Amino acid sequence: MELRIVILLFLNPAAVRDRDRYGDHQQDGEGGKDRGHQQHAGWVTKRPQIGLQHEHAWISVLVGVQTQSSCPPDPANVGRGIPHVALVVKFKSKWPPPWWPKQESLYMKVSIVELGTVAPETSEKEALADALTIARHADAAGFHRIWFAEHHMSRSGASHHPELLIAAAGMQTTGIRLGSGSVLMNHYSPFKVAEMFQQLEAMFPGRIDLGMGRATSGSVLDLALQRDRETRIQADHQQQVLETLAWLYDAFPPDHPFANRPLMPSVPEIPQTWLLGSSPGGSNLAAGLGIGYTFAGFINPAGAAGAMRNYRDQFQPQNFGLETPRAILAVNVTVGDTTADAHHLVGSAKGFYSQLGRGDTSSTVPSADAAAGFLSAAEKDQPTSIVDGQWPQFVAGSPAEVRATLDQMVEESQADEIMVQNLISDPGDRRHSHQLLADMFDLAPRETTVGDAPAHT
Repeated sequence: MELRIVILLFLNPAAVRDRDRYGDHQQDGEGGKDRGHQQHAGWVTKRPQIGLQHEHAWISVLVGVQTQSSCPPDPANVGRGIPHVALVVKFKSKWPPPWWPKQESLYMKVSIVELGTVAPETSEKEALADALTIARHADAAGFHRIWFAEHHMSRSGASHHPELLIAAAGMQTTGIRLGSGSVLMNHYSPFKVAEMFQQLEAMFPGRIDLGMGRATSGSVLDLALQRDRETRIQADHQQQVLETLAWLYDAFPPDHPFANRPLMPSVPEIPQTWLLGSSPGGSNLAAGLGIGYTFAGFINPAGAAGAMRNYRDQFQPQNFGLETPRAILAVNVTVGDTTADAHHLVGSAKGFYSQLGRGDTSSTVPSADAAAGFLSAAEKDQPTSIVDGQWPQFVAGSPAEVRATLDQMVEESQADEIMVQNLISDPGDRRHSHQLLADMFDLAPRETTVGDAPAHT
């Protein structure tokens, strides 16, 4: 048996990070064929075992075994199947230069969850118009997806029914994915939800995400949202999600009364499906169903990393669109031009949660200036970066500071993607924070007519 040692030097900056998270995925909607290790053209390579990182360069060494002669190509070995041992050295300098054409971010997909934040002294009408402006801006800036929340009778957020904003945003954007963050499954029929999102997929093929979650809106609203007010509401979240998936994938057992009833037979595309949660229970359910998982780190920052690692460890494919896990970490993020700017702007988010903590559910999100007048010293000094291993509820700072915090969160949680919740009350400041984030992650702008799009359709 012939044994050869091959040393390869790559100057390709696209391949220096862990490929199971950064840039070696198939495109979304293609069955999720990414793997937890690198596997292609007969190669199975381990993660980087030796690495040196500093401000100007990053060097990594990978060791792998070639089981076919297809990589690196060698015409002399075609068909011979000679095994190889390869030492692969990869080097990244500060690259690409400013004039290099941008591609989709090779580092991390970055997305937005939009609440339709109602600014002080404004109305829900203006907030909904602002939400669509945010969607157009996010599309142009290169964000991967934007999801709209479901908050009923909320005075602080106008996004009550995400499917309506999805449809409106779909008409005003070109490439960004659109979804729900989330549909509250405890209030609806699985058939209704599945058919509605299948129709959205037909309207905007390859761009729709169905994010499923659950939450109480209080005893009165929970009752108002129910069709049957005589029967006690059941805690059947797992069944609700599973039935929704069965409708979308035509996966009912043959003897089930719903079997062989496809939603839209002429529409083969299926929206991506995600489970949203903030506890280990949600990670177990998403892993068991084999669907995407999004963790609300702004609700339970201490539990985020563990839940997301658990999801990845427990994931089992179930023919619901994914072969390998796909996880999003949702974080409240405020980026300012300077540290001082960010710490001032994050007062809106801190003030909002402070109001909720005092039982005030009728106020809008306060301006940063207003929040500075009522936040306690402890609330103002609440950390906005990781301190002694503890994740913050709010991430805020200059672009470099936020990048460092998010990098550490991604590393600890093994997230594939970051989704940003932003509660800056002023919509202009909110968009500027998003733009700083896009620049920070070097997102590739899309060709759109964002500047000319109407505020309403």
